[in-house]
Amino acid sequence: MGDEYGRVTAVRNASQDPELDQQQANGRCLSLGINGQLRCAERARLMEAALAYMSDGVYILDENLKFSLCNDRYKELLRMPAGLVAVGCPVEPVVRYLVRRGDYGKVDTENFVRHRMQAYQDRVAFCLEIRTPEGRYIDFRQNPIHGGGLVVTCRDVTDRRSAEVAMRAAHQKMVEGLTYAQMIQNNVLPKRGQLSARIPDHFVLWQPCDVVSGDFFFFHDEGRQFLLGLADCTGHGVPGGFMTMTAHVVLSQLVSEVGPEDPASLLMIANRLLRAQLHQGMEGKSGVDNGLDLGLIYCDVKERKLIYSGARIGLVHAGRHGTVELRGQRQSLGYRRSDLSATFTNHEIEAAPGDAFYLTSDGLLDQVGGSAGMPFGRRRLLDFVDWGRGRPMAEQAKALEHQLGIWQGDYPQRDDITVIGFRLDRE
Repeated sequence: MGDEYGRVTAVRNASQDPELDQQQANGRCLSLGINGQLRCAERARLMEAALAYMSDGVYILDENLKFSLCNDRYKELLRMPAGLVAVGCPVEPVVRYLVRRGDYGKVDTENFVRHRMQAYQDRVAFCLEIRTPEGRYIDFRQNPIHGGGLVVTCRDVTDRRSAEVAMRAAHQKMVEGLTYAQMIQNNVLPKRGQLSARIPDHFVLWQPCDVVSGDFFFFHDEGRQFLLGLADCTGHGVPGGFMTMTAHVVLSQLVSEVGPEDPASLLMIANRLLRAQLHQGMEGKSGVDNGLDLGLIYCDVKERKLIYSGARIGLVHAGRHGTVELRGQRQSLGYRRSDLSATFTNHEIEAAPGDAFYLTSDGLLDQVGGSAGMPFGRRRLLDFVDWGRGRPMAEQAKALEHQLGIWQGDYPQRDDITVIGFRLDRE
């Protein structure tokens, strides 16, 4: 019993010895420190290994703007001389070297170095791109580190820049081509002065979906008589523009040879000519199916007589007895599916004073808008025509353009839009 008591007392006394407690605490701290150093060394080894395999150059600056870490890729990208970049070396000589080498272009060396070092000291995040003397583009990204210091990454973006330059050049060439195509198309369309001389009270709302339109309007003047037409070709933009050129040539030649007096016959012959011109139905000749819708009006101004015929493009007539829509026949021109034996009907109209007439492509009718994203539709067009009774065509054009803009809102334009309105009366 006495021996056991002595052992317990010895243990108690030992645990109360301050020197022994301090020694044990120091031992624990040393053990923790060694373990911490080992873990830090392991993390540093892993970080260096990761940086060595990175395709980007990376370096870290401490709070004194000295290199605390840098991978070999950074030195390779910037073609750094040996010894200039190393752990513990300041970054300022590197900046000065790059400036003098010409990587930053023609700049005042001291001025640029001062501003660059200030950006380091301010620890601001920013991007910078330089062009090396070899013509390579290097993109730098600088970000501050929590607790002090900076991490900077750099990447060779020469291939990306070359692709961007090529894309800009291609885009510029495309824009120039479209602008030239637009000029050609505008030269083919009837001049506004030509229309105004024969039809003083008229408007043409022509809004291509792209630079070049797949719609075109046609005018053939024979003094007392004229032929007015509106065509809506396949597609829009450049493909539609090419179709308008082909269709305009065919129609112009046809009117010159046959005359303008019989719109129905013109549509029938145009259907056959376009099928032949576009090689539709001939194996191996065409991989696409092209054609157009067309509405034609022959007018004898002195007799106040109109003859209308349409292939899917109708005529709206606002007369004394109300508004009437003459629908075009459900037959397009020039497509593979177009019936070569199809015939068209002429509609003769006696134009009373004040009567108004309208042709429109389906771009207006199909344009979505409003709160529900619904098409503009035929009903809104007819309501607009009723509103326009007695109003000058110039006023109607502004009102229709405004109404269409309000209706369309933020919805994109879906197709080329063309509307023609006219009266035979003098203003």
